[in-house]
Amino acid sequence: MRLPARVAACLLLLGAAAPAASAQVSGRADAEPAIPLLAEAFTPHSIAEQPVPAATTPAPGLAFEYSEGYRTRARIHRVASFATLPLFVTEAFIGQSLYNEPTDGKRDAHLVVAGGIGALFAVNTFTGAWNLLEARKDPHFGKRK
Repeated sequence: MRLPARVAACLLLLGAAAPAASAQVSGRADAEPAIPLLAEAFTPHSIAEQPVPAATTPAPGLAFEYSEGYRTRARIHRVASFATLPLFVTEAFIGQSLYNEPTDGKRDAHLVVAGGIGALFAVNTFTGAWNLLEARKDPHFGKRK
């Protein structure tokens, strides 16, 4: 394990300051440092020479892999959710305009935008429910973190 350069520099500074601090406390310049020199214990070479711990494999039964279909449905669900927002704004403007001055063109536009909102609602319901069913197999699903 390698320490970042800032951490190593801080440890070196602390190690260099330890003899001066202990000498000030005891009142003697030749006093033995109260703390071993950190600069000697943590040199950049000794840090680099420390063994790196071996990677551990997860315990069986703890890892759960979601399918590629799950990820695709989640992506579709997210895009459809964001696409619904401008349709709501458009529907509000068309609805207000239709209320103020009703015409056949505005009525048709209102029906098209409302149909788009309904279609996106159906897509979100379908993809969300399917991913919910697949996620139920996950042993960590629904548990507090």
